[in-house]
Amino acid sequence: MDETGLMHEQAMEAVTDLLSRWHRFGEEMQTALETERFHAGELRMDGGTGKQFDQTRSAWVESVTFSIRGAERFYNNSTEG
Repeated sequence: MDETGLMHEQAMEAVTDLLSRWHRFGEEMQTALETERFHAGELRMDGGTGKQFDQTRSAWVESVTFSIRGAERFYNNSTEG
C-alpha cells in the first residue's frame, strides 16, 4: 500500500521529530511520560537504521534507538519496616 515508502517516511519523521523535540525540551518529555510511580529524567537518542524494504513482510522497516532514563518513585505509606 506504500510502494514508494512515502507514508513510512512521514510516520518516521513524526516519531523522530517528537523524540528530537523531547530531547531539546526535557520538560515536555517529563510531562508526557511521568506517572505517579515514574520520574522521567533524560532522553538519549542513539541513532537508527534508515528505511529498508523487507521482502518477507512486504513492508518498509526502520529502527530508531533511544533510551528514557528515569527513576521509580517510592512512597513510604506502609507500616512494614
